[in-house]
Amino acid sequence: MTGHKKNLKIAIFILAWWAVAVMASEQGEAMKGKNASIVITEKDSSEEIARKKAEAHAETMEQPEFGWDPLAIIGSKHDLSALNKRAGAKAMEGVAYDDYGYACVYCHVPPDADGKEDAPQQIAGWNRLRTDMRDYTLYSSRTFKSTAKIPNEITLLCLSCHDGTMAVDQVVNTPRAWKSGEKMTLHMRINSGTDLDHCGLCHDGFTAHDLGNKHIGTDMRRNHPVSIRYPGLGTRASDTLQFAFNSPVDEFGFANGVRLFDGFVECASCHNIHDPSKIKFLRVKAEYLCITCHSY
Repeated sequence: MTGHKKNLKIAIFILAWWAVAVMASEQGEAMKGKNASIVITEKDSSEEIARKKAEAHAETMEQPEFGWDPLAIIGSKHDLSALNKRAGAKAMEGVAYDDYGYACVYCHVPPDADGKEDAPQQIAGWNRLRTDMRDYTLYSSRTFKSTAKIPNEITLLCLSCHDGTMAVDQVVNTPRAWKSGEKMTLHMRINSGTDLDHCGLCHDGFTAHDLGNKHIGTDMRRNHPVSIRYPGLGTRASDTLQFAFNSPVDEFGFANGVRLFDGFVECASCHNIHDPSKIKFLRVKAEYLCITCHSY
C-alpha cells in the first residue's frame, strides 16, 4: 500500500509538472506571436502590406476613445501612401512625394525609431518638424486674453502640412526598410502657389481639383481660433463670456468626442484625422459641432 501511494504521488507530480510546462509553452507562443515581426509575402498587394504595417503600428498606440478606428485612415485623404490609388493615377508617388509604405509614418514616429532622441526642431512626440516660418499670425483678443504667437505642438502637427511651408512627405524618421533609390521627388507642399514644389502648380481647379481650404497658410486670423484656452473652463475669460460657452466634462473635452488639449482649443478639437466617415474629418456632425461649445 505504501508503494502504491508513493507511485500515485509521483504520477500526480509528473502530471502537474506537465500541465505547468504546457501552459508556459502556450504563453510563450502567444508572446512570440504578439512580438513577431510583420510577415509579408510575395502574394501581398501594396494595399495589404500597408494595412499590415499600419496594424502593427496601431498596436503600439493607446486605445482610441469614443469608438473610432485608428485604421480607418487607410485609403483616406490623410493616407499619403494611397494617393495614387484614390486619384486613379500614378503620376505623384516618386515625383510629387515619397511613398513610405504606410499611412502612420507621415505623422507618427515609426516603431523602429522609438527610443531615439527628438531631432532639432522636431515636434515633440511626432514625426514632423516645426515649420521654418515662425511668423504665424494667430487670433488675438483682450477679452480672451489670448496672446499666443506660435501654435501649440498638436496644432503645429497639422500645420506642418497645411500651412504650405513644408513638404507633405517631410518626416523626421523614415521606416528602416524604406529605400529612396534614384527617385527625383519634388517633395511638394500644400500651397496654392505655382512654384515647382507647390501642389498648386497642378491643383488649380483645371489640371486637377483645386486645393480649396486645404492650404491654411500662416495668417490664421480667418480661421477658427486655435491654441487658445477654452473660456468655458472658467479661467482666463470674463464672467460674462463664460456664460456664452458650455462646460466640458473636464479639461480634455466633451462627452460627444469634441476634444480639448490641456484646456486649449486646437485643430484636433474639432477634427479627427483618423475618422474619414464624417465630412472634413469632423468629430461630430457639422450641425452639432458649434453648439457643443457655444451656448449662444
